[in-house]
Amino acid sequence: MKKQMQIAPSFLAKHKTPLIIGSIVFVVAGIGITYYVMSKKKKKQSQEKSGIAQSTANIAVSPSRYTPPFTSSGTKTTIPVQASSSKIVVKYGSRGSLVRILQRYLKMLHEDLGKTGAKRDGVDGAFGPKTAKAAKRKLGKTVFTTTDIEKMKKALKTLGK
Repeated sequence: MKKQMQIAPSFLAKHKTPLIIGSIVFVVAGIGITYYVMSKKKKKQSQEKSGIAQSTANIAVSPSRYTPPFTSSGTKTTIPVQASSSKIVVKYGSRGSLVRILQRYLKMLHEDLGKTGAKRDGVDGAFGPKTAKAAKRKLGKTVFTTTDIEKMKKALKTLGK
């Protein structure tokens, strides 16, 4: 009788299931890492576009050195600045929606504006002594043009507040 030779099964045939499971785990991990990196990249790009990435970091680290994006570091006016025609100035004693935007911006900077307003958080639309003191402390001035208010509004919208 002739001896029949047996062919040994190949490596792939022996280890088919662990190889398939390992490849699936590898692909899923790659997808997860790619998703994480891309989401971080998108978040960083959106913060850089809005110009607040550095500003929000400064708020958390050192609020006393924070300069808002709409004021120059040397701006320290306390009297109304005559702007070009049709520029409204928001100052002490002003009332309305523009003052509410200023107050919401100051609340974002963690300023105490009292317990007035609908939500009892100090946002009442009246530019009084607490708003003036907070604005002077955080923003370095107490008179604001509509351009300043529009920039505050944009910052609030960007932050979703």
